[in-house]
Amino acid sequence: MSRVVPDAELLAKLSVATKAVEIADENGNVIGHFLPNAAYDRIMSFVLPPATKEEIAEARAEMLAHGGVSTQELLAGLDEIKRQWEARQ
Repeated sequence: MSRVVPDAELLAKLSVATKAVEIADENGNVIGHFLPNAAYDRIMSFVLPPATKEEIAEARAEMLAHGGVSTQELLAGLDEIKRQWEARQ
């Protein structure tokens, strides 16, 4: 994810936002959206819900029975997920 550091004026406006904010240029062209942390966290909790105790126990049992993955395998898997995500953009 990219990072943008707003100037003091924009920061003051965004800091008090309680819901999504549309960000536009001086001609009214929408260039993006801003979500306050609370809204972002709510959305992410639906996209990536926390694992249940049962899911954690099942994953642990599977790892103990079949072994884990190496760092190299993990990184390769993450690279593949990133590639698929970027292909959707």
